[in-house]
Amino acid sequence: MFCRYESRVSGTGEHMILLTKINNAPIALNSDLIEFIEETPDTVITLTNNDRIVVRERMTEIIGKIVDFRRMISDCLIAEAENRLQAHGAGKHHGKERGT
Repeated sequence: MFCRYESRVSGTGEHMILLTKINNAPIALNSDLIEFIEETPDTVITLTNNDRIVVRERMTEIIGKIVDFRRMISDCLIAEAENRLQAHGAGKHHGKERGT
């Protein structure tokens, strides 16, 4: 199984989630840059560089998108590691094992 966790938006592999700015403009946001999220009642995302973005999504929805994105990456990394372990284990059966 080949698993790629590139951004579906930019293809750059950055940690992007899709959101909607208050003016209905779509944006892809690097979730690693989020410092905190407030509802005031608008949802305001403050980034690590202190920039602020007002979005239409609620705080719980944004958190869900981040969790889903990171879960997808984690699942891909686990699948890749399992494949490598299986491939390494299969190689032992085809040749001499070390120490024998």
